[in-house]
Amino acid sequence: MPTRMGKRSHHKRLWLIIGILLPIILIAGGLAYAYSGTDDGGETATSSSKTLPKSSSKATSKASHSTKKSNRTTSSSTAAPDLVGLGFQIMSVLFNGEAVDQAMNENKAPQNLVHDGVMLGYFADQTQARVSGMARYLYAHTIGYSVNGNVLAMNGWQIPFTVTDQQLQPVQWEAPDQDGNTITWKLEPLADAKTEVEARANSDATASSKDVDVHNLTTAQMAHWVKIVIQSQAADYNAGDYTFTQNFVDGYAEVYVYSHQQLTKIYRVDANGDLQAADPDDRNNWQVVSKTYQ
Repeated sequence: MPTRMGKRSHHKRLWLIIGILLPIILIAGGLAYAYSGTDDGGETATSSSKTLPKSSSKATSKASHSTKKSNRTTSSSTAAPDLVGLGFQIMSVLFNGEAVDQAMNENKAPQNLVHDGVMLGYFADQTQARVSGMARYLYAHTIGYSVNGNVLAMNGWQIPFTVTDQQLQPVQWEAPDQDGNTITWKLEPLADAKTEVEARANSDATASSKDVDVHNLTTAQMAHWVKIVIQSQAADYNAGDYTFTQNFVDGYAEVYVYSHQQLTKIYRVDANGDLQAADPDDRNNWQVVSKTYQ
């Protein structure tokens, strides 16, 4: 039968074992908990790193959208090329697809198409160009123009154009005449255009009516005045469509205007110095069309 001493000794051993095992259990539990926490943290970080590209992708998408929008805004606000100061010359090169000289030789094209159809000019400001021509009576004068994108509207033409290094680039385009023929025109840059054009500005032709004796106009001055009036009235003026002859009738110097070989109008200067016009079939009905020499 166990003695009290034996029981006490047994209890001491039990507590000693518990005292040894408890710290071990606590340490093992702490390590297990610490390991579990690190693993969770790593998973969380990995999960977070996986979501970052999504956020970055959205930011990139927004930036790309913003860039595209900015590009569209820049493109839409791009100003039309500035033509002021640039010089040009325009001439016909084809008549219904045939070289214009050959077409004239074969009497297919108006005989004055080349001579009267050449235009020399420069853009004086944002809305006006100064032009002249090769013909003796085509003095320097002013015409209007407008630009829509890279299309130049001038003289009844719609001219596609480009500007490189502050110079117009050569271009060709087609335009119908009043008889339905197709004329191919060519625009080329013209160096020293202002000098070239203004050199054709006859002092009499460019003077005001106060400086010119309108009752004693030269043949060239008379033709010039008539031509300017026609050009101001025609919506699709084309110099190659007109020819001019002059004659004296009842003391008046009359200018006969032909369009496609048909007499269309007669002009004269009356006693008041005004330019009058009449239809060929109604020569008794003269109307004042210009009161100032141009």
